[in-house]
Amino acid sequence: MQDIRRIRTIPLRPDRTGSGKTDEKGEFRKELVADLGTYKSSRTLTFEATISDISKNSVSGRTSVIAHLSQVYPGVKPQTYVGTEGDEQAFDLIALDWSGKPLPGQKVNVEIVERRWYSIQEQDASGRVEWKSTVEEIPVESLSDVVLMRT
Repeated sequence: MQDIRRIRTIPLRPDRTGSGKTDEKGEFRKELVADLGTYKSSRTLTFEATISDISKNSVSGRTSVIAHLSQVYPGVKPQTYVGTEGDEQAFDLIALDWSGKPLPGQKVNVEIVERRWYSIQEQDASGRVEWKSTVEEIPVESLSDVVLMRT
């Protein structure tokens, strides 16, 4: 008989720890539900377990899985790294599956914004100077249901 002493899950609910016994094949299974409601992107979930046998010998293991929030990942790549004021800027758009393979025919919504960064140095009460940065996002154009054709 083996005993699961600790299972750590991030950010799984409702259990963060647990215990149990192995089945006739020597396996222990525990179903955990990931709640990604507060996250805006996919997350890597890490599972850790330490098992101890009847003589108190312990072995630990860890594995990670990706909890995807979507079946499709959109991608955008500028054709030039730095743009010049007044010149047209071009971007490549693509939709990918979990393996990174293109998925042509996907519809995406595109928001184009101009970002203006402002950085200033501020001095705190002890005299230490730190850089503080803020960004202003100015909407430029909105495109709905753009069909991606690239393969």
